[in-house]
Amino acid sequence: MNYCHQNSTDHVGREMEEINNRRARLEERTKRVLDAKHRTIGIDRQALDAQVRERQASDQLERERNAYYDDQSNRFANTVGDMEAVRALEVRERRKQVDDFRHQQAKDKRHKDLVKLANSDNVYDMDTPFLKFAGEDLGRNQRVKSQQMMQQDWLSQQMNMLNDKNNFEQQEDANREARNQQIHDLRLENEMEASFQRRMRNIDQMNYNKLQAKQKRDKELNDRQRNQQENSSEIRTMLSSKVLNEGVGDMDGPSNFKGFTTAQRQRILDEQAVQIAQQRQGVDQTLALEQEWDTYNEQVRQTIVGLDDQHGQNKKDALMTLRRDREVQDKEKKERYKYLDDVIYQNPVKEEYYGQWGQGCR
Repeated sequence: MNYCHQNSTDHVGREMEEINNRRARLEERTKRVLDAKHRTIGIDRQALDAQVRERQASDQLERERNAYYDDQSNRFANTVGDMEAVRALEVRERRKQVDDFRHQQAKDKRHKDLVKLANSDNVYDMDTPFLKFAGEDLGRNQRVKSQQMMQQDWLSQQMNMLNDKNNFEQQEDANREARNQQIHDLRLENEMEASFQRRMRNIDQMNYNKLQAKQKRDKELNDRQRNQQENSSEIRTMLSSKVLNEGVGDMDGPSNFKGFTTAQRQRILDEQAVQIAQQRQGVDQTLALEQEWDTYNEQVRQTIVGLDDQHGQNKKDALMTLRRDREVQDKEKKERYKYLDDVIYQNPVKEEYYGQWGQGCR
């Protein structure tokens, strides 16, 4: 159990460390990209290497998590197999006890039949050399008393065996309940541990999503402010330019500017069209990256939901298996008590049973 807690703590700590490293790399890359003096045009190898390392760490974490769940499943399977083996051994022992009891009863019956046959074939009296006459039984009282003592001894043995059997069954039921309770506690603890890990993953994902949303809002706000500043600067330039305004500023004498030619205006329009196309292309790339990131987050969420559903289904299957085992155990217990109630306790030994011997000798 300590291994389970230690392993879960390592997973959570490792995930938190990976999230912090990812955030630090993202902040460093953002600063490096926004800084025009140190910005590098082309492929960002450092960012790509960081993404590769992040992907490898995520795969390693997923493999460790799968190995942990596989280990737990193997433990459950081994526990159930051990319980089935113990139950089969107990069933064999009970059958062996029943067979021994039946053999002992058959042996006692054969012994009694032999005694009865010897007494019926003996036509001489044990104390005198005279022949016995019809209806005469000199040792009847002593023989009946001996038979009754033998029968009482046999009944006492049966009662002792029955008490031992009941005590054994009670101890067996108590041991089975203790094992079932232990398995239930183990499963409950594992479920609590898995629930804690899911909550931690959900909290980390929620914090990461909030950070991404905040960074997106900050970027849009900065873009709007920068565009407003550029527009204001362009308007101020157009209003105060010495070239675009005739006779404004410190120009000496009247200006000879009579407006742009058709070719100049066309070049200006072409340049504006190129800038608009570049701006639209940048917006489309940003939207594509955001869409790709949203798709990745949705896949991660669906994977987590699928794992949770699979864990819940495994839990339901384990509970159904435990329920079926308990139903089978209850059925076997009812069958045993039904045999005791319908056969043993409903057929007590009567006085006529003791009188079947010694009624006459020939």
